[in-house]
Amino acid sequence: MKNIVIIGCGQGIGFATAKILSENHHVIGISRTENPEVRNLNMEFHPMDILSGNLGEINFPDVIDGLVYAPGSINLTI
Repeated sequence: MKNIVIIGCGQGIGFATAKILSENHHVIGISRTENPEVRNLNMEFHPMDILSGNLGEINFPDVIDGLVYAPGSINLTI
């Protein structure tokens, strides 16, 4: 079992990835958005904005085997 951190696991690609990885790994999910199904997954979920939240509140394991960064869309200007 590996320790995986997923940033942006509330919906879309991040949620789909959390759904798959949480079946066989210890997943720590961080997301400012959450759908009700997030709480049904076998993972440690933290509702938090990664840019302004206090990551010190999360008890990360000594070893992180993988990181998924899927925070959603970004605003690009021309």
